[in-house]
Amino acid sequence: MDDKEKQKKRIRNRILFLVLAGALTAAARPGIHFFEALIADGEPTATTSAAAAILCGLIAIVLLTTIAGILSLARWPVAGTAILIFLITTACGVTLYKSVQNMPPPAVTTPGTPRPTVTPPQVEIITMERENGNPETGSVFYRRYGNERGSLVVENGSRSDICFRMLDRHGLLVLIFYVRAGDSCTVPVPTGTYEFRCVTGGEWIDEETYFGDKTHYRRVLESYVFYDGQPEIMKLTEGLPEMKTIKKKDFEDTTVAFYS
Repeated sequence: MDDKEKQKKRIRNRILFLVLAGALTAAARPGIHFFEALIADGEPTATTSAAAAILCGLIAIVLLTTIAGILSLARWPVAGTAILIFLITTACGVTLYKSVQNMPPPAVTTPGTPRPTVTPPQVEIITMERENGNPETGSVFYRRYGNERGSLVVENGSRSDICFRMLDRHGLLVLIFYVRAGDSCTVPVPTGTYEFRCVTGGEWIDEETYFGDKTHYRRVLESYVFYDGQPEIMKLTEGLPEMKTIKKKDFEDTTVAFYS
């Protein structure tokens, strides 16, 4: 075969390849629909359609190039190559069409439709009247409603008033309550594992200043586990050896729990 014949054969092969590529692109609408349904989040747009078309075209080019290269290495006849590629294209088109038929349509979002909101747990914040000195024993400054089927009995045998902060294992504030020196009280609490941080002192000022310059920041040395209907007792003795002194920043930092 002379050079002219070889040149003509290469031209015929290229034309045939371009025709097959054009036919595949024209018949690729089911594939575009398929990828568009995967890409689109809500109603399809021009952008998602273009992205799906580009993706489908790239896959088609890679597929045709691979098949043509394999058949060329196998010295497959040109006519046989065209028929085989046509059959593969048809099979792919039918498969994609069936897939599109079975897929649900993309969700249509109505403009102006508000996004669903998550309702946070109900929180009770109580400001206690303190006409006669410090808050009364059992005064609650903050309570996050929850599974309050457990109970805590605090027996404060020290000479200091104590304001407790109860936190869960993630550092989430659950309860703030007050116990005077020498008093005891029972407080309903949620079931689960909790830690206690507290401030101690003599003359209470408010929920932000605590006992002023004489405020001592502490944490209870152990965590407490509360079960349904089973009270836990916290006995505090004079000198508060059951507690550890901490810094103010550690007392107020609720991003990290001491116990996990």
